[in-house]
Amino acid sequence: MAHQFFYGKLTTAALMKFPLLEELNLYKIEISKEEIETVGRYCPMLKTLKVNQRGWRLFNADEGSLTRYNEIAMAIGQNLLGIRHLELIGNKMTNLGLRVILDNCHHLETLDLRQCFYIDLKVMCSHKALLWALCDTCRATSHRGFMSLEPVVIKPYLIITKV
Repeated sequence: MAHQFFYGKLTTAALMKFPLLEELNLYKIEISKEEIETVGRYCPMLKTLKVNQRGWRLFNADEGSLTRYNEIAMAIGQNLLGIRHLELIGNKMTNLGLRVILDNCHHLETLDLRQCFYIDLKVMCSHKALLWALCDTCRATSHRGFMSLEPVVIKPYLIITKV
């Protein structure tokens, strides 16, 4: 789905018609907590969700200004329990939202959080999942142009992989 064509109630109406949907990719779309709940209710076969934005920091951001993003993350953690691959590039959630996802999505195999600048990785390192940071200074591998993976947990570009 592209942002020019689907948003809000139209996205919800479209998702209600695809109960066998296994992968949903949303780029540059402002998705709501209610739409995530709709996905959980009407797309029970969903295995992969990608909701990607361009990551940037808000000036004078506090916990209150990031509430909307945490609510979306919590909706993912509460409604997409069978999700296996989750890509939230550029999301502005904090550790609060990430904790709900990690605590409830037990089938999660990969979680891509590149450009999620409001997550404190030092705090999240204690979680059961193994945290891998994409090393932006390493040589690129031949696998689809991704950079090499290193077990470093202090950079904001990361993929979380279950052991």
